[in-house]
Amino acid sequence: KRSAAAWSSKLTDIPTVGEKRAAALMKHFKTLRALSEATEEELLLVPGINRPSAEAICQYFRETKENRKNS
Repeated sequence: KRSAAAWSSKLTDIPTVGEKRAAALMKHFKTLRALSEATEEELLLVPGINRPSAEAICQYFRETKENRKNS
């Protein structure tokens, strides 16, 4: 299980996600798996997440999954 600090560090690699948004995402979704499977609409329910951020988060996790498949 990843620590909260490791989680936050990974999330801030996503364009438009800084410390505040990373903290809000961690609080809302509780696990990285839940966050990675969230839809844009689910992400928009998180305080501080707007549509461009939701799109960037979804794209990040899509690319991460594709990279794992192709490795």
